[in-house]
Amino acid sequence: PEAAFIVAGDFNHSNLKAVLPKFHQHVSCHTRGNKTLDHVYTNMPGAYVATPLPHLGQSDHLSLFLTPKYAPLINRVKPSVRTIKVWPTDADFTLQERFLHTDCSTFASQATSDSHTDIDCYTSSVLDYISSTTDSVTTQKQIIIYPNQKPWMNKEVHLLKLSADHFPIKLSSTDVCNALSRISAHKAAGPDNIPGRVLRACAEQLAGVFTDIFNLSLAQAAVPTCFKCTSIVPVPKHSNATCMNDYRPVALTPIVMKCFERLVLAHLKDSLPSRLDSYQFAYRSNRSTEDAVSMALHSVLTHLDNKNTYARMLFVDFSSAFNTIILSKLLAKLLDLGINTSICNWVMDFLTKRPQQVRSGSICSNTITLNTGVPQGCVLSPFLYSLFTSNCRPVNGSNSIIKFADDTTVIGLITNNDETAYREEIQHLATWCNNNNLLLNTSKTKELIVHFRKEARHLLPT
Repeated sequence: PEAAFIVAGDFNHSNLKAVLPKFHQHVSCHTRGNKTLDHVYTNMPGAYVATPLPHLGQSDHLSLFLTPKYAPLINRVKPSVRTIKVWPTDADFTLQERFLHTDCSTFASQATSDSHTDIDCYTSSVLDYISSTTDSVTTQKQIIIYPNQKPWMNKEVHLLKLSADHFPIKLSSTDVCNALSRISAHKAAGPDNIPGRVLRACAEQLAGVFTDIFNLSLAQAAVPTCFKCTSIVPVPKHSNATCMNDYRPVALTPIVMKCFERLVLAHLKDSLPSRLDSYQFAYRSNRSTEDAVSMALHSVLTHLDNKNTYARMLFVDFSSAFNTIILSKLLAKLLDLGINTSICNWVMDFLTKRPQQVRSGSICSNTITLNTGVPQGCVLSPFLYSLFTSNCRPVNGSNSIIKFADDTTVIGLITNNDETAYREEIQHLATWCNNNNLLLNTSKTKELIVHFRKEARHLLPT
């Protein structure tokens, strides 16, 4: 009954006073020409004021901005200052020790005269001693009490809020040792020149120091710069390479950092919300590329069992998908997924200020620092990309978007030659890519039309 009810809209010449006699109409200005056609009714007379603003788009009605007319409590009443005691963790033990070794008979003797004990003097001296002893083992601090502070926001709730911003990962030396033990002995060394064989053979001996480094990195949300270094090595695609296009750039990063990433990745996968895109098959438990293929085939073949049907499958290719990701947008999406703020800060530090150079044999280029995109050759990169594209979903029920990391397939199930929903889906995908700075590679994006018709029918490309 005490809730605020707001009824707003274009009422033309109608008046809600007849049906809502206890509601107050807040709009007094003209909203279209010299007439007030737009009304705002609430059950709180005098609580709001309506201000006219310019119209939106092609509308011939002015916009209305409803603001509270009353001043909030925090603006009307000054905050008060309160002094509270702060109890150290060992305060109880210290008090117990002091009272245990106190000769309480002295209080009675000091209050006794001519064999008569003054009970008031006796009691007050005991209480004064307890009070002074308590003050000696505790401290005081001042806190600010705001007028709008809720009674349920006590110390326990406040500490819970603070704990939510702390990094929940605490790696054990066993976790790190197991990660180091699983390194391939033939893994190529990164820019730090530490081979995988050393890390694997000495996993037990090195686990302690790396556990300390990893946990410190997580606590400070800072990745050591030497862990972020990348060497780009050109590797020939075939034996008789003759031009630049015959080489594939391979990014080499420190092997120990890959172990660190896998440990963080395991935690991130466990903390993902259930509302994540169910058609993203990468980095999901009990899912694989075979599941993605099976889902696509099942969807298409089931649809083709019906009459007058066919399917269009668009295999999307992005140009340098990992390199074009805008980190601010990635951060917003990670937070929207409910991932801990400290984890997000660690990920942002991991992705920024990354030294990179090109190495060919013993010759190295000058080092540059990268602050955009997710780096190639890192364990976390495909996973972060899959989270970045988690909100890329179909807008029509007859379509589906099946993804495995950056491999994306749009499936349109067509009935009676009506491709409207499918073509709208492709346009929506193009708009989403433009808004998220992903570039469609039209030369490598291919479309497949699947049908069981006896006679092939000419269909226009998407």
